[in-house]
Amino acid sequence: MAERCGETGSGVGPISDGVFKLLQVVELMKYRVIHVNASLKGGAATGSQRVHRSLLAKGIESVFVSSVDGPDETYRRIGGGPLGPAVTARYLIGKIRCEIVRRWQTPLAERILRDREDVFSHPTGLWRTWLPADLFADGLATVVNLHWLGGKLDYRSLLASIPARVPIVWTLRDMHPFTGGCHIGLNCQGYARGCVDCPIVKHEYRHLPGRNLALKRRLLAGRKVCAAGISKWITGEGEKSSVFPEESEFRCLPNGIDTDLFRPVPKAAAKECLGLSGQELVVCFGADRLCRKEKGFGLLLEALTRLASTGVQLRLLTFGDGEIPELPFGVTALGLVRGEPLQRIIYSAADVFAMPSIWEPFGNTCVEAMSCGVPVAGFRVGGVIDQVEEEVTGLLVEAGDVQGLGVAIGRLLENEPLRASMGRASRKRVETQFSMGLLAQRYQSTYEQLLGVQE
Repeated sequence: MAERCGETGSGVGPISDGVFKLLQVVELMKYRVIHVNASLKGGAATGSQRVHRSLLAKGIESVFVSSVDGPDETYRRIGGGPLGPAVTARYLIGKIRCEIVRRWQTPLAERILRDREDVFSHPTGLWRTWLPADLFADGLATVVNLHWLGGKLDYRSLLASIPARVPIVWTLRDMHPFTGGCHIGLNCQGYARGCVDCPIVKHEYRHLPGRNLALKRRLLAGRKVCAAGISKWITGEGEKSSVFPEESEFRCLPNGIDTDLFRPVPKAAAKECLGLSGQELVVCFGADRLCRKEKGFGLLLEALTRLASTGVQLRLLTFGDGEIPELPFGVTALGLVRGEPLQRIIYSAADVFAMPSIWEPFGNTCVEAMSCGVPVAGFRVGGVIDQVEEEVTGLLVEAGDVQGLGVAIGRLLENEPLRASMGRASRKRVETQFSMGLLAQRYQSTYEQLLGVQE
């Protein structure tokens, strides 16, 4: 810490109380943020890395830790090692039970996709996982920001590797941090009751979610925690859970986007670049995996089929992994797309961006499309509600209302002045609500408050 007395014999007198306090604050503002995310792929990885890059741009020391090697020196690999024999045996028994629950015992897994690993997962792993000890060894004030752990990292050993003095921000990118195992809760709110007698898991395994939730609660007990939801909806759901300590703070810290990377490209040029006719009306949809049923792709296809049957001429433009069935309208499927420059062209080529998710904690593609000046038509769910200002930047209908979704898309396709107006408003909304500068500012404020820098 700064010395209070000035140097003797140098003509410099004692430091005043005000100056000394200012020096203390300046010194305290030097701190390190350690981000933890299970992987470098997927929506959660995109969102968490944007936080990381936005902090680096502000001169804040930020380290990104995941289970794989990163692209530069600001990335570190998470440590790992085998568990002891007794713990391994207990884990294997629990893992087998968890797999039974996930594959055969859960109606939720049936509703989403039976072979998806991120429907239900244990908070414990076969391998111990820990953060590199040297990140805490120099005494620099530190905050750990947990993001998506994905059921792939062992919660016990991971949290044990974080010194008790270090505050934790847990960004809620899905529901797993505060449930007994579900990443996607849909209409279940069992986490508000401790996941006791789980309605999702049948028979003798119904105790498992409650046991998982209780473990998470014990691991966080006594820690300084801020739960940061990426939308108002998921923040509110997290507050209902008993996982977080009573004194925990809850904040809504929405994802941000680089508006210079995601900026409008002249529509005619964008369409030409993708081999599309400038006369075609294009509806765009994108997801890492088109088959993820919570993304609502099947509902969108039904809505567009109905719309096409009324005589509306349209073309569906998609990006993401998955096959598309035969449809009564034109389809351009681009497959998996990496890199913002190409994504910017894809969004800009769209006349309407479709957001048919039936469950969505935020929706990166929605805000990316809006940043490229494209109006949105979708369901009124989760984070989409925070992004789309209805009748200003897009049109929303009740979740699952296929006919209403088709009407909303048709209304935009048939009204070019409305599309243009909403497109301009979409771009402005992203610039003023979801920019990288705001993202960094919101997280910086949260970190510094936890560290006691802010008064």
